[in-house]
Amino acid sequence: MQLSGEQIERIVQLVVRQVRALEASSAEVAKPAKSVKISTDGSEVALADRVVTMETLEGKIGGAKALVVTPSAIVTPAARDALKDRGVRLLRDSEAAKRAKKPVEVLAFAASGVTAWRERGPVGVFIDLTSTVKQAALAAKQDKIVILLTESPEAACCAANRDGEIRAASVDSIAAVNRVLPQTAANVIAVDPSKIARDQIAEFIETIHSHQTVAPPTALVRK
Repeated sequence: MQLSGEQIERIVQLVVRQVRALEASSAEVAKPAKSVKISTDGSEVALADRVVTMETLEGKIGGAKALVVTPSAIVTPAARDALKDRGVRLLRDSEAAKRAKKPVEVLAFAASGVTAWRERGPVGVFIDLTSTVKQAALAAKQDKIVILLTESPEAACCAANRDGEIRAASVDSIAAVNRVLPQTAANVIAVDPSKIARDQIAEFIETIHSHQTVAPPTALVRK
């Protein structure tokens, strides 16, 4: 029986979801990002994903003219067709995976329950909001993703967004990350640690990474 391109795409997406579900239960998911824009003008985007599907591409291409994947990456027929229709060249580069990794810095202010976050890496703890925002701005300037753990995420965002290096957004779940980041391209994500269960932390971080190629809306870019 010969499968259509649509059927192949569906099968691949099912396999990818199962693989991600398995990864989410292991420490492997805590590793850095899967994808990031690698050209300063946004004309080229790199993905380190092992399998590139229509779901993988969603929200990541923007106005890019080229998509860079690793030499061993599997690109589904539907994804290839979508790239061709949009006039996006598909390139393979062994350095793409290295350039696609974007470090995460976790900061905490006025927050309890950060022990679970320390299990996946260092957490910088600050005694006042001003110092926290300064460190977040420094990390953002270094092109890092900042996760700010605080019991007052809304207030933290108000203070953080006064700094020109920061686009801060408050979330309270993985679903909120999927909803908010495509609209804001936030580089500082404030969250009450009590809202994210221990076994959700890896998935929370991975979800943030999945949106990091999204370009910020023009209205949010400071000139």
